[in-house]
Amino acid sequence: MGKRISIIYNPTKIDDLDLRVGIASRLAGEHGYETPDWIPSTEDDPGFGQGKQALESGADLICAMGGDGTVRLVAQALRGSGVPFGVIAEGTGNLLARNLDLPLNDFEDALEIAMTGDDRPIDLGLVWFDDQDERVFLVIAGVGTDADTMANTHDNLKKMMGWLAYVESGSRAMLSRGFRARVDNGDLPGPDGRAHHARSYMVCNCGILTGGVVLVPEAEPDDGQLDTLVLAPKGPFGWGGVLLDIATHHRRGSKRMRHWTTHQATAEFNRPVEGQLDGDAVGEVRRMRTDIDPGSLVVRVAKND
Repeated sequence: MGKRISIIYNPTKIDDLDLRVGIASRLAGEHGYETPDWIPSTEDDPGFGQGKQALESGADLICAMGGDGTVRLVAQALRGSGVPFGVIAEGTGNLLARNLDLPLNDFEDALEIAMTGDDRPIDLGLVWFDDQDERVFLVIAGVGTDADTMANTHDNLKKMMGWLAYVESGSRAMLSRGFRARVDNGDLPGPDGRAHHARSYMVCNCGILTGGVVLVPEAEPDDGQLDTLVLAPKGPFGWGGVLLDIATHHRRGSKRMRHWTTHQATAEFNRPVEGQLDGDAVGEVRRMRTDIDPGSLVVRVAKND
């Protein structure tokens, strides 16, 4: 008997499933796997239940094929299981794949790495919005301009332009009004307890965003810590300074961007603010609490030759 593999996929992202089934069967035979088990996500269950189903079936490797939402929900199901997780990035942002230097929109190469690569344990971020249940994030959770950008990006534009579609909605989001954020950095030094003016509040597990933008150069998905950011630009020149700071990997510095390392953090906002989770909008929230689960997800990455 060969090793068992389950591929959980988002049918709305895949136009050539039959071709991929053939490729996957060939690769499975070459690398000692049985014929893959294909499990579609649904509108009612976009990945978590399928991940649990694959675990219960005894799969030796579980892959998520789709966008960031599918990847995140399957990862949540695999948390703490030790079963290797293959990422087949077929979305617009492909945030985790970018941070782990995995192929983007290349099914065969991504599946080859999933079957033959090295195991890399990474951290999972945990987040609670208001009184909602715990969720996980792989790359970033936040509120404000970044969340407004995700919430207001049109799906048709993403299909036509890819990640460049976020530029259009991001330009509009920069004009939205700010808010005040009171941040408690938990067990590490950080904010002074005051309510800070903010346009975005973000907690990062990884540092690379859509389009290859390096937001936090020192952030690594397996460093056992999170990075909290408060962005507070005022007007076009303020945003220009923040963007220049990001573009130069913070060598110039900007007083409009505050950064703290953390394990746990709680932020309360003076008004409802749009939230997002790995690029998926979650609606307006007034409170966001985050924590970290170190090394709780085993991801297959390219071999380190």
